[in-house]
Amino acid sequence: MKRNLGRLADEPFDILVVGGGIHGAAIVREAVARGYKTALIEQGDFGQATSANSLKIIHGGLRYLQQGDFKRMRQSIKARRMFMQRAPHLVHPCPFLIPIYGHGLRGKEAMTTGLVINDLLSWDRNRSLTPDNLLPSGKVISREECLEILPHLAKKGLTGGAVWYDGLAANTERLTLEFVLIASELDAVVINYVQAKTLVFQKGTLIGVEAQDRITKTRFTIRSRWVINAAGPWLNSLLEDTPDAVPLPIRWTQGINLIINRPLFSAYGIGLGGGKALTSSRSSSKKKERLFFFVPWQGRTMVGTAYKRYEGDLGEYRLKSEDIQEFLDELNSIYPPGRLTLEDVSFFHFGLLPLSEGQDPVDLHTEPDRHFRLIDHEPLMKMKGLLSVKSTKYTTAPVAAQKIVDLVAAKGKGPLPEQEDSKKLSSYDETSLLNDLIKINQAKIHQDQGQIARHLHQNYGSKSKSIITYLKKDLEMGRLISTDPPIMAAEIVHGVKEEMALKLSDVVFRRTDLGQYRCPSLESLQATSRIMARELGWNESRIQEELQEVLAVYRPLSNRTPLFANIKKNE
Repeated sequence: MKRNLGRLADEPFDILVVGGGIHGAAIVREAVARGYKTALIEQGDFGQATSANSLKIIHGGLRYLQQGDFKRMRQSIKARRMFMQRAPHLVHPCPFLIPIYGHGLRGKEAMTTGLVINDLLSWDRNRSLTPDNLLPSGKVISREECLEILPHLAKKGLTGGAVWYDGLAANTERLTLEFVLIASELDAVVINYVQAKTLVFQKGTLIGVEAQDRITKTRFTIRSRWVINAAGPWLNSLLEDTPDAVPLPIRWTQGINLIINRPLFSAYGIGLGGGKALTSSRSSSKKKERLFFFVPWQGRTMVGTAYKRYEGDLGEYRLKSEDIQEFLDELNSIYPPGRLTLEDVSFFHFGLLPLSEGQDPVDLHTEPDRHFRLIDHEPLMKMKGLLSVKSTKYTTAPVAAQKIVDLVAAKGKGPLPEQEDSKKLSSYDETSLLNDLIKINQAKIHQDQGQIARHLHQNYGSKSKSIITYLKKDLEMGRLISTDPPIMAAEIVHGVKEEMALKLSDVVFRRTDLGQYRCPSLESLQATSRIMARELGWNESRIQEELQEVLAVYRPLSNRTPLFANIKKNE
């Protein structure tokens, strides 16, 4: 995947996608797979903004059963299967458990019926999946079995537990990138750090966008018959300087997921309710029950999601320490045995999501929109060729992508929809990886070869072969930058040369998992930045600038020591 601005500026496209989060990534992959000449631009890095805030669950929509929303359930089931087909190394089955109390609508009998309906609706959930990724049927377990898994659970009224299986993504940042990489392999032009500035018209017809490369500051026009706006919180930015444009009426809520630096439960994802969402002083005293999931992830626990209305400037949005503390207080009211404090939080993920319509206008803790919405701007502003997608759900992005490309096809009598994923999976598996590592015989890796092989395959899948190529050429590429997780120098070089990493933050947060669940050591960050400096020609001033930018991400927990001592040490 190479950064070719010349193609972007010189070639006309059928479809230009603006925004490289999970929806833009899924759309560009879908469009190019159907035969459209396609490009994607992202003003930051791929998956940098809202898509980086994920609870890692690729779910089948079981909770929609309560509303009888079978359509959304089927969309989620289909999308989950698509994720597990296209990136089996990144998404694996995980059991989930919700305790059952009483015998009412959420009791044992109702949950048994619900799980049976869920299995019937997901009859094709395992179609074309690898043997390791097959999802078992759901079941209801006894009170005793539930307490074996959750011994500190409140026992009064407990009648059992509902168990089902969903997908769990080890690394959603690389999962988003996987769609971009596949699109690039299919000859889509995909480029990060290019900002769409304005829509361009010719005799009243939309012909593309004027864009600016944020690296070189070069401005140019990208010509395209269709522009698909998948810019997330910046959806309306593309319309700001357009005459007679009708901005979309969107308000925003922030979503927060916390990473707890210890496993709170077993290998199950646990859903616990009973906490009360706080309300503003102007609203009624009534409080809403919330359901949070405690997800086993990277030897730790990810907990979420907490929502809170955001009214400020999108460019000024930052997570505050008090937001984290407020979330911890609510979690402790749900699960007192956790006794969670700021000392337990190793990192956090957050982002802005479109607010669901019709909610209490003074309720601070409002839920995001659960439906994706496709907007054709032609009826709104007589502008043919501009489509937008508004969505919050990571899981359903592949289905939304199919539908928006269907719309382009219907309007332009273009290529027919692709029925099933035709991408052939490579046979380069973890065993092949391990055999290659053993043959290379890297004496400089003071780590179990099996652990290295698991790490590489889990993050890169068949693309691990590229990492191995670097190791074969230069054993120094096997030097460990970090032992937890085990990041090698070859991964840094691979991220720069093959995956368009241009900043230290790109590698730390999105090409590798170096900084995804805690602040890395200063030594690891310095080693990574110097490898990138050699590849990209950075001077010492640029290295320090990149280091400070990464450390600033962890600032809401900067009072923590020793995990966050790096921030104070380097300011």
